[in-house]
Amino acid sequence: MYNADYYYENGVSLYEQHKYRRAISELDVAISINGCEPKYHYYKALALYKLGILNEALKEIESAINLNPDPTSNYFNVKGLILNWLGRYNEA
Repeated sequence: MYNADYYYENGVSLYEQHKYRRAISELDVAISINGCEPKYHYYKALALYKLGILNEALKEIESAINLNPDPTSNYFNVKGLILNWLGRYNEA
C-alpha cells in the first residue's frame, strides 16, 4: 500500500499531462487516505475545472480553503475563477 503523497504525485503528473480524469482518480485515493491535505483538494479542483465540472470543483477548492485559509495562497484565486465561470460574480 502506498501513502497519500504517492497518489498525489501521480495525480499531479497526470494533471500536467492533461489526463484530468485519471488525475482525479489518483487524487481521490490520496484524499481517501488523508483528506486533511489542502493541496490534494486543490489539484482535484483544478482537474475538475479543466473538465468543466464546476460545482464539484468549487466544493474541492472550498475544502482546500477550509484546511488552509491563508489569503496569500492561490486557492482564493481559483475559487474566484470558478465562481466567475458559474456566473456567481458577486461572490467571486
